[in-house]
Amino acid sequence: MRILNNFKSSMAGIMLSLSRYPIVIIWLMAVTVMNALQIHEAFDLYSRFLFTGLTGTMFALVGQHSYERFTSKGTNHWLLAISSLILAILYYFTMPDNNEYALIYPIRTIVLLFSLFIAFIWIPTIKRERIPFHVNFLAIFKALMTTILMSIVLAAGVAAILSSVDFLLFSIDYRVTLQALNIIGFLFATIYFLSLVPNYSQENPEVLARASEVPRFLEVLLVFIIIPIVAIYTFVLAAYVAINIGGDFWTNNLLEPLLVSYAIIVTVVYLLVCNIPHKYSELFQKIFPKIMLAVVLFQTVASVLRIQDYGITHGRYYVILFGIFSTITAIIFSFYQKNKSGLIAPILIVLSLISVAPFVNAFTVSRHSQENILEKTLMENGMVVAGEVVPNGEITIEDK
Repeated sequence: MRILNNFKSSMAGIMLSLSRYPIVIIWLMAVTVMNALQIHEAFDLYSRFLFTGLTGTMFALVGQHSYERFTSKGTNHWLLAISSLILAILYYFTMPDNNEYALIYPIRTIVLLFSLFIAFIWIPTIKRERIPFHVNFLAIFKALMTTILMSIVLAAGVAAILSSVDFLLFSIDYRVTLQALNIIGFLFATIYFLSLVPNYSQENPEVLARASEVPRFLEVLLVFIIIPIVAIYTFVLAAYVAINIGGDFWTNNLLEPLLVSYAIIVTVVYLLVCNIPHKYSELFQKIFPKIMLAVVLFQTVASVLRIQDYGITHGRYYVILFGIFSTITAIIFSFYQKNKSGLIAPILIVLSLISVAPFVNAFTVSRHSQENILEKTLMENGMVVAGEVVPNGEITIEDK
């Protein structure tokens, strides 16, 4: 009986999400159809259409939350459809027909989608004392984890059934399995996720209570497993820094990913444990943001030293930008109340948009940096004569 009630509740939530996010669902269906066509027979503009469809989906999702938070109920809902369509079309025309600088466009799309996802979490909490950012972050985290688990189980089950039929009964084209996974991954999983996203527009206390409720399993996982692991990781990282503080430590390729991963872990764990009234959680909130501040300063110094030797690459551009964000985040977490945690969202969105903006984006800045280093090295070694590059067999290994 309980299973049946849970099933009915899930179906009711899915139906509500269809009525709450109609424009998002239309975009998702378009993306699913594009994937289906690509699985059946590859076509040239697939990646361009896919990026456009995904950005249109996120524009519609952010638009829906903006509609719920700021507009009156009499506002025409279909204005969201027109707005998301216009923005998606504009984004479509920013991508070239050919594959020139192909790496730029996937990275730029990922950064844009990420900034829109942060806006999707942040917008419902703007100027709402009863709904701080860390509460909605927890609600979205729970919805995301539940969706991932549900989708993996469903996808594994469908794949197992199709494989059994193919092996035991009759042959099935492998594309049938891909089509099924496409529907599960892009349509079902997203709709199910949206059905779990809280709707704060009605100011329902039960909705807020469910959003801020920490499941017992997650509480035990965070307090008694994740926090101790982060503490041990902090000790190991501190020991590594203390032992290797001299020599090539500051220009070691290993340092940056270690420090960046640490800052990400502390930020996510902080936003989650803010919802848990436990002494270990309180200790984490008091101590670890300050440790993160010191770690981020190490990371920033290391990145600057690397730039002096090798110039700016698009990867290091994002590392430095993340260092700026992490520094501000550590200061906010250390010296402001936890209800002010939402301040990090607009900062992250702005920095993300800067990294894809014309003239100051990661690829433009890194290209100019590498060109300047190359030109300087050629000039210092007398390898430019009358505007032409000439060979020099005596160039040092470092310059090579």
